[in-house]
This record gives sequence, C-alpha cells and structure tokens, in this order.
Amino acid sequence: TQQQQQQQGKEKHDEQSDEDEPMEVSTSDSPTALRKQQKKNREAILSFQLQDITKKFEFQHKLLNMKNEELKLLQAANEALESDLETMKNDMNANENLVADLTQEVNKERELR
Repeated sequence: TQQQQQQQGKEKHDEQSDEDEPMEVSTSDSPTALRKQQKKNREAILSFQLQDITKKFEFQHKLLNMKNEELKLLQAANEALESDLETMKNDMNANENLVADLTQEVNKERELR
C-alpha cells in the first residue's frame, strides 16, 4: 500500500507539473489570428481571381467589338459585290440584246443581197 501511495503521489505531482507549465501560444498561432490570416488569404485569392476575370472580360469585350466591326466591313463588302453582280447581269443582258440586234441586222443585210 505504501508503494501505491507513492505511485499515486508521483502521478499527482506529474499532473500538477503539466498544469503549471505555460502553453506556448504565440499570437500568430492563436485560432483567431489563424482565422484572420485565412480570411486575408481568401480575400487576396478572390481579389486576384476577380482581376483575372475582369481582364478576360475586357479582352473578350474588345474582341467582340473587333468582330462586330469586321462583320460590318464584310456586310458592306458583300453589298458592294451584290451591286457589282447586279450591274454585271444588266451589262450581260444589254450585250445579249445588242448581239441579238446585230444578228438581226446582219441577217437583213444578207437577205437584201
């Protein structure tokens, strides 16, 4: 029993000495400081992502404007080509009519001879 009492006394002393030792907690390791740092890190990441998305959006917007301008130019070129095609069709019809008239005149000249 004396041995048991000694053992219990030793255990009690060990527990007390554990409680007496101050825990090494620096302010940078405290849960509040860690949460604040994590929040700052998340905010920095989100800010960077927002800037990246904004730059991509601005680039896509500029690209879209350039494509719209290109489309306008292509539409204008297409209209000009359609106008040229219509003019060429009219010229071709006029030439066909002229050929028909000349052919008639040549045939009349042949008949008169």
